[in-house]
Amino acid sequence: MKNLILLFTCLFLATSCATKMSQEDKIAAQLKQEIVQDLTENILPFWAKHSPDPKGGFYGTLNFDGTPLAGASKGGILNARILWTFSTAYRILKDERYLTLANRAQRYFIDHFIDNALP
Repeated sequence: MKNLILLFTCLFLATSCATKMSQEDKIAAQLKQEIVQDLTENILPFWAKHSPDPKGGFYGTLNFDGTPLAGASKGGILNARILWTFSTAYRILKDERYLTLANRAQRYFIDHFIDNALP
């Protein structure tokens, strides 16, 4: 009888855990969907639209409305992050716009932040 009670307890706990995991999986899937939606509908389009500088590279600083801050420097760390972001966005989303921006960032980084004077 003891073994039977133990068996039912184990089955009950296993079923409870499976149900709980299923609920956690649903929450994780919903969270992932919301993150991807925000990334593809808000974050990446904002930076793709406002950050490229017509004079080359990307603006050093943007205001919240997307207007560039005059005179902001274009640093290597910012450009490396832009390169990583658009490269990763292209790799995952396969959107050619992000490949174009990643190539632009790479070219600007090589041209302005790599010291070719070294032997």
